[in-house]
Amino acid sequence: MSSSISLARSKLNTVKTLIRKGQIFSAVMCVYEAVEVFLKTKLLKHEKRDFHSRIKDALSYITSDKNFIQQYPLKFSYSPGKEKELYLELKKVIDAFQDSMAEEAQKELKVLQQKREKLEEGKEFVENEEYAKAESIFKELLKDFPDDSELRIEISDTYLKKGKTDLGLNYLKKALDIDAGTYVLNRLGIVLRKIKKYDVAEKAFLKAIDKSPDDEVLYFNLGRVYIDSGQWSKAEKVAQKALEINPSFEEAKKMLNYIIKNKK
Repeated sequence: MSSSISLARSKLNTVKTLIRKGQIFSAVMCVYEAVEVFLKTKLLKHEKRDFHSRIKDALSYITSDKNFIQQYPLKFSYSPGKEKELYLELKKVIDAFQDSMAEEAQKELKVLQQKREKLEEGKEFVENEEYAKAESIFKELLKDFPDDSELRIEISDTYLKKGKTDLGLNYLKKALDIDAGTYVLNRLGIVLRKIKKYDVAEKAFLKAIDKSPDDEVLYFNLGRVYIDSGQWSKAEKVAQKALEINPSFEEAKKMLNYIIKNKK
């Protein structure tokens, strides 16, 4: 996933917190910038679905806020595929409140900068194997950003790269508590496969598939679980399913050929 997509997801995740803090137009700006990334970036099917869900949630938080309703009594009309129309609607709101927006945007920028600085400080402690100090910083961050699943995923990745699997999984599960969507379940399944917890990895991918049954990447990732655990018949079925959804999925073609060669 590109850094721009990751940042856009993080912005959408902060909307609820910004609304709670009364930073209405900073919340609007976060959605506006996230939609802009959506329009400019080529996304996979599951990434698009994930964005659709997050955008809807963010808009719901904004338009149900009493202060926002008083200043701009509008329910944004949004449905998947109508991102350009939403982008233009959000631009109108931003233009209408440009003066107040400028001050709040500066506040938000400062908050996000402080968040990034704290996160980098925690990462440095992990790199130096000063885990107690890292945990102290990360716990403080989680208090400040209680609804940010992307933050928890980034902390998880930091620990996993260092080989601290238990801590990494713990933060992934915390992300899952906030966001039980396809994206987090897929990440969880990948990590579980790598540490050879195949039964639990299978469950994670099956839950993800239940939410996004037309996502070929999920079937492909589940196929890797079955290959690693020696379940060749199951691997063949999910590889075929991935290709049924997307016949031009080259990695799934290679997977199926590998399975056929090695299946006993």
